Amino acid sequence: MIRRTDPVNLPASHRLRRLVLVLGAIAAMAACQSPEELAAPPADPAVDPAALLRPTFETTVGVSSAGHAFLVAHGGKNVLVSAHHVLGRPGGLKRQIEWNEVPTVVTKVTARSAGKEVVSTKPLAIEGAKPLEPKDPSADLSAFLVTDTAGVPPMSLAATAPKTGDFVWLFAEVTGFTGKDRRLHRASVSAATDKELRYIFADSDLKLQATSGAAVVNAKGEVVAVNLGGGKNVGLVFGVGNPVSSVRAKLDKALAAP
Repeated sequence: MIRRTDPVNLPASHRLRRLVLVLGAIAAMAACQSPEELAAPPADPAVDPAALLRPTFETTVGVSSAGHAFLVAHGGKNVLVSAHHVLGRPGGLKRQIEWNEVPTVVTKVTARSAGKEVVSTKPLAIEGAKPLEPKDPSADLSAFLVTDTAGVPPMSLAATAPKTGDFVWLFAEVTGFTGKDRRLHRASVSAATDKELRYIFADSDLKLQATSGAAVVNAKGEVVAVNLGGGKNVGLVFGVGNPVSSVRAKLDKALAAP
């Protein structure tokens, strides 16, 4: 994230670097959306509002009520998915819970939607899970088996990952948002790899606090990433997610474990 600084007082080399960053960001946004799409953006996908969950994690080192979660139907199971870093200081705990501790240290997860409540007492060990790292966000994942969905609709993992330029939507409650729908926030993919999905939001004033663990969906309402964080750079709000290919592989491995 770039700190706001008066460009008049910057050395010439710094002003040039700032200009390059600005032009690069503008170019990235332009590459993400065609003129036709900018003039007439696509309609929001149809996603059941009840699928958006706010979790509380009960652990032997404290209680974390942070971020978001969502259900996915995968491998014949219903799995509650969120970020791993909320099981640590970002979630209000005194320390980060390591991936191999999750099955014993996390004792109960309660995820609530409007009038509905999903409970899990069966955490999965996501091998190698750890808090968000800029070079490899794909390790930031937590998951919990659910036997009773309590009427909360499970979401589907997308079969294919989005490409640069595709539209995606963050499915999350955002503080202070006053649009027609507080849950869906349109963005455009600026980078897509097996380790990271990065997207630039249409709303340059969007606040991403407490959106860790929220689903990022495509135009069909399918999950393409788990949102992990983001920031603001040269006036543009960007998000970073754990991409669907990584999420699927990690869930497959965790569900196959004895």
